[in-house]
Amino acid sequence: MPSSRCCNEFVAFARRDRRLADRLLPDRDPYYLRPSQRGLLQHFTTLADRATHRILLYNIPYRTAVNIENDTLVALAQHPNIVGLKDCSNDRAQSIELLARRPQGFRVLTGENTQYFDALLDGADGAILLSAHVETETFAAIQAHLAAGDRPAAQAAWDGVSRLTRLLFAEPSPAPAKYWLARSGLIASAEVRSPMVEVSAELARRLDAEMARRTRARPD
Repeated sequence: MPSSRCCNEFVAFARRDRRLADRLLPDRDPYYLRPSQRGLLQHFTTLADRATHRILLYNIPYRTAVNIENDTLVALAQHPNIVGLKDCSNDRAQSIELLARRPQGFRVLTGENTQYFDALLDGADGAILLSAHVETETFAAIQAHLAAGDRPAAQAAWDGVSRLTRLLFAEPSPAPAKYWLARSGLIASAEVRSPMVEVSAELARRLDAEMARRTRARPD
């Protein structure tokens, strides 16, 4: 993800790479530094003021060590270049409150794989999910069923993948998903970069078993 602890570095990066001009650029809160909410507001406002592209905020406090609180998010959502949020707050109450307070046109996309179904029920606009690389059609169908008012069909589809979302995070991500995609022939290798390591032999057996089970369950 093109993000930086330093505001000026991020702006310079975005300006250098003109390929980003017409794209949505995700930016998480700066890691390690643990800025205040006032600092986060200033940081993202400066980026948005100088941006030639739209910005999708990314709140993932269990990785960055600081939460973008809803007052800050609502203030940032007023900026015309800030169009949405990937929400990994892992706090359903915070997410529900944000959905109630957000301005019109500000999109909230959950990034919590195991909470996808609940997030859609709560009013999220969609999701950015690692698990959807594995079962793309099913995850899309869940949202389509809910949009059509068919909750039983959505629930049935979710029941078919909810176990998978837990399995793909049984060890540090993205190693389990890369193993699955490599075994499926969708990517060339399950290799991950140090200090990440590939899945354990035990998890590999569990993933293989789940792949076999899902293959058997599919109609010919």
